[in-house]
Amino acid sequence: MKTLLAKISLILLFVIYSSNSSAQWSGGSPPPPPDPDYAPGTPTPIDGGLTALIIAGGAMGYKKLKNKRNDTTE
Repeated sequence: MKTLLAKISLILLFVIYSSNSSAQWSGGSPPPPPDPDYAPGTPTPIDGGLTALIIAGGAMGYKKLKNKRNDTTE
C-alpha cells in the first residue's frame, strides 16, 4: 500500500512539474525592456533580514552554550 501511494505521488509530482515547466517554454509575451537606471556594478543592499538571522543565530548559540555550562556544573 505504501509503495503504491509513493508511486502515485511521484507520478503526480512529475506530471505537475512537467506541465508547469512546459508552460514557461511557450512563446508568450516578450520580456520587458531593460531598466535605463540599472548600473552593472551597483552593489545589492543587505536588508535587515540578514541582520535578524545573524542575531537569532547568536542568541541560539548563546542559549546552547549557557545550557551546556549549566549541565556540567550540576
